[in-house]
Amino acid sequence: MPTAFEYTASPDKFPIKPFCVLYGDEPLLAREALAEIDQRVLAGEDAEFSRITFAGDKTANPQLEWRSVVDELSTS
Repeated sequence: MPTAFEYTASPDKFPIKPFCVLYGDEPLLAREALAEIDQRVLAGEDAEFSRITFAGDKTANPQLEWRSVVDELSTS
């Protein structure tokens, strides 16, 4: 699994998987990696409906549970 720095430096070295998890203490790197993933994967009219984002920080989203993530994956 590449770090955000490795991924943003050479995104073509890393094939996109069916789902991606970005985590860590560097929000700038996470935003840059997400922007690169968006550019490579999301296109066309349905692009805005093709990505689901969950804030994993308990303070940002205290209601987030693994069940919510699994439910989203099963309906995608």
